[in-house]
Amino acid sequence: MRCVSCGHEELALPTVRWRKSVKGQKFVLCESCLDAPLRSYAWLVPGDFSVTARCDGCWCYLNPRELVTSRPGGGYKRDIIASGLCSDCVG
Repeated sequence: MRCVSCGHEELALPTVRWRKSVKGQKFVLCESCLDAPLRSYAWLVPGDFSVTARCDGCWCYLNPRELVTSRPGGGYKRDIIASGLCSDCVG
């Protein structure tokens, strides 16, 4: 995914909409742009799909940002978008 403000790319980014916007108009912002003054103008909203990642070592499901090593994945109904190793399995 790519941030509409700065162009930063990540496997998953928060979906937001402007507080005073047309209903249903959603876009994504990275955490640094969302923490800027834009926070007071945007609402976090549910995205089009849920985001999870799976550790290849212990098979636990977690947030993609919690993976130490990651690679894009595909998954059941687009819910799992990344896999890799968590900090416990890396050692």
